[in-house]
Amino acid sequence: MPQFDEAARLKHYRAMRLQIWEDLRRQRDEYNVYWQEGEGLSRDGARFDESRFRGPVNLFVDELLTHANIVDARAIARSFPASWGAASEEVLYQPLEVMRVFIERSLPEPQWGGRVVDLAVAADASKWKPWLSARLRTLGVGTDHAFPRPQAPGVGTGATPPVPTSTSSWVVAGTVAAVTAAAVGLYAIVRGRQANQTRAPHEDGEVR
Repeated sequence: MPQFDEAARLKHYRAMRLQIWEDLRRQRDEYNVYWQEGEGLSRDGARFDESRFRGPVNLFVDELLTHANIVDARAIARSFPASWGAASEEVLYQPLEVMRVFIERSLPEPQWGGRVVDLAVAADASKWKPWLSARLRTLGVGTDHAFPRPQAPGVGTGATPPVPTSTSSWVVAGTVAAVTAAAVGLYAIVRGRQANQTRAPHEDGEVR
């Protein structure tokens, strides 16, 4: 009976994680539709881009990394597009089939790295960069892929640093707030359920 309960718990955890990822992708698609229909302008003429997704995506990615074994976590980090640490909304363009494989190998309890990042850190670029950089150094994959170093003026061709290649999307301010709130709200619900089903994470940050 305990074995059955553990198997059911694992299946439930992975299903919920996949649901969150699919919801984030769906919201991104709706974001593009609103941009096309609203011509990318809010009522006051201000523009909004996909960077509004960074907080929720950073939350998802941090849990995906730390709830995978070390080998899988390295593969995940290396599979993401260049500059993904600075512009994590680009991860939403990762093929669903690839993410599904990673999600279906994740586990309910953290496997390394201690607690999962909170929204205050995930949504703040100045806090997220050192947090993720520490994760990547622990994994031994380095930080240059996630946070490419800007090329010094006069060096090489003088090309500008890499920028995201996906189509920029813009929406009305109220829609952006609703999308972000929906994503964060979904995390709160799922994490609340998971908290009742999982053990407390390690706090020392050591690889297990």
